[in-house]
Formats: sequence, C-alpha cells, structure tokens
Amino acid sequence: MLMAIQQSYEQSAWDTRLFMRRVQRAGITIPPDVQELLEERIETAIAVSESSQNEIRRRRTHRLL
Repeated sequence: MLMAIQQSYEQSAWDTRLFMRRVQRAGITIPPDVQELLEERIETAIAVSESSQNEIRRRRTHRLL
C-alpha cells in the first residue's frame, strides 16, 4: 500500500512538472497565483513521496533486524 502511495505521488509531481513545461513552451503565461499553486502541489507530492519511501525503508530495515 505504501509503495502505491509513494508511486502515485511521485507520478503526480512528474505530471505536474511536465504540464507546466508544456504550457510554458506553448507560450502560455501561467498566472502567478496558479504558478504558486502548481509549485506547492509539486512540493507536497515530493514530500509525501519521500515520506512514504522513508517509511518503506524503515519497515524493510526493521524486518531485517
């Protein structure tokens, strides 16, 4: 379950970054408030992904002891 959460949030961060790049390449200006929201979404997705990944590592290490 944690692995699925981690992968989902990691994919969300990548998808959001890709969306922002494509919009900018198309010459579309992203309003500053929307840009900020998208960046916050990326940061949150990365934080959740890293947290899940750390918990997965912790559980694997705990099983090995």
